[in-house]
Amino acid sequence: MESPVFPWRIWCATAVIAVIFFSFTLTSAVPVWVDESMIVEIGRVTLAGDQPVFGFHQRSDSHRPIYAYALLGNILQEIAFRATAPSNAGPRLSALLGQLAAFGWFVYYLRLRGLNVTFSVLLGLALLIDPLCDISWRGGRVDAWAFAFLFASLGAIRTARDRPGGDRRGWLPLFLGGVAAAAGFLSWPSFAMLSPLIVLELGTLVMQRRAFLFPICLFAVGGTLAAAAMIAPFHREFVYGLSDAALLTVMQAKMSRGDGIREQLQGLLLSFAQTPIVVAAGLCALARRRNRLLLAGFLVTLVFIFGTKVYRLRVLYLLPYLYLAVASMFCQDDGQPARFPWQRAGAWAVALMLFAGASFTVAGTTLSGLSDRSGKNPLALIEPARSVIGGGPVRVFMQEPDLYFAGRALGWQQFYCFDGCWGPGMPTQTFQDLLSSMDIAIFRREPDALTSRVIEKLGFRFGIVMLPAGGHQSSLFGWSYGPRSYGPYFIYRRQQK
Repeated sequence: MESPVFPWRIWCATAVIAVIFFSFTLTSAVPVWVDESMIVEIGRVTLAGDQPVFGFHQRSDSHRPIYAYALLGNILQEIAFRATAPSNAGPRLSALLGQLAAFGWFVYYLRLRGLNVTFSVLLGLALLIDPLCDISWRGGRVDAWAFAFLFASLGAIRTARDRPGGDRRGWLPLFLGGVAAAAGFLSWPSFAMLSPLIVLELGTLVMQRRAFLFPICLFAVGGTLAAAAMIAPFHREFVYGLSDAALLTVMQAKMSRGDGIREQLQGLLLSFAQTPIVVAAGLCALARRRNRLLLAGFLVTLVFIFGTKVYRLRVLYLLPYLYLAVASMFCQDDGQPARFPWQRAGAWAVALMLFAGASFTVAGTTLSGLSDRSGKNPLALIEPARSVIGGGPVRVFMQEPDLYFAGRALGWQQFYCFDGCWGPGMPTQTFQDLLSSMDIAIFRREPDALTSRVIEKLGFRFGIVMLPAGGHQSSLFGWSYGPRSYGPYFIYRRQQK
C-alpha cells in the first residue's frame, strides 16, 4: 500500500509561526510552578551521577534526592534549561517543540487511517492549541513529548499493518514502533495510561496478519533494546526512580481516598470544562458501536485516573482517546468514508474546537502573558533574592518553588521537601529535622500561628519581606485578574547557637 502524503509544508509553516508567536510569552504566561521545577530538578540530580548532590526534593527516610524512572523527559528538560540558564525559557521551548511534534505525528497517523489532508491538519491544529494542553507545554511539562511518542508508535504499527504479510519492509516500522513506545514510557510516567491505544493497534495488526508471536516479539525487541540503551548510563538512578514511583503512588492513592468520590468527580468535570467541545464530541463518538474497543481503553484510563489524583494534567491523558473518536466521524478504520451525517457533525465539532483553542490558547493566555511581561519573568527575581539572601551554598527552604531558578542562578542548596511535607506537615518530627538543617526559610505570604511557633522553636527569626507588594498581576484591556505572579516572600534566618 502506498504511504499517504504528509503535509510537510503546512507542518513546517505551523511550527515556525508557533515558535515565533509563543516565544514572546514563554516565561511570562505561566509562573514558575512545582511541576516545572520538579522535572528540571530530577534531571539535574540524574545527570549528576555519582557526584554528591543536595536535592531540592528529598525523601524523609533516606535524605537522598528524589528520582524518576522516566529518565528521558527529565534529562531533556534539564539540558534545555542549561542551554538558556538562568532563564527557564529552555524547558518551555522544549515543551512547545514536543507539542509541535505531537501535532505532526498525530496528523501522520490520521493520514494512515485514511483521513484526508484537510481534516487531518484541522484536527491536528485543534490538538496543538487545545486549552487542556495549554498549561502543560507553557509550564514546561513533558506531556506533549509523551503524546508525540504515542502517535509515532501508533503510526509505525499502522505502517507495518498496511504492508503485505510477507513484505519484510514492514519489519522495520514495527521495530521502530517498539522504540517509540519505550521512549514514551521513559519520557513521563503517565504514558502508561496511553498503553491501551498501543495494545488496540497491535491487536488489530495481529488479527489481520493472523500471526501473534513474530509481530509482538519484533515490537518487544525494539522497545527492549531502546529502553536498555536509555537506562544503561543511568541504571542506579532508574532503580531509585522505581522506588520513588512506588512512594508517589502511595501518596497519591491516599490523596485520592481523602478527596472522596464527590471531589474527584468535581475535579473531572472542571477539567472537562477546559475543553468542552472536544469532550462532548468525543464522548458522542465513543458511544458508537464501532468504537467499543476505543471506549474500553478510555474507561480503563479513567479508572486509572480515579485511582490516583484527579486533576487537570491527569485528565489530559484522556485527550488522545477523544480526538481519535472525533476522527472516526470522518472515516472508518478501513479508510472508507463515514456516513454523511457523522461527517457533518464532525466538521462542526472541529470548527468549534478550533474556535475554542484560538480564543483561549492563542488569544487569551498570550495576551495575559504579554501583560507586564518583563515583571512576570522569573529572571526579575534574581537581584532581589541576591540582595536579601545572597549567593553561594546557602541552605534555603522554600514553601513554594517560585524561586527555584533564581536559587540555581545564585548557587543555593535549595530544599522543597517531598513525602515529609505531606499530611500533618510542619508539626511532624521528620519535617522539623529536615528544616533544622536549613539556614534560610522562605514563605510565600505570612506564616500562620502554628508554622510561626514551629520555626521559632527551631531557631528561625523573621528578617524581611521580599517583594512586599506581591509581585505582578495579569491584566487584560485594563482589567486586573488572577493571583499575583510572585511574592510577597517572608524571609526567616536561623540563629546560630
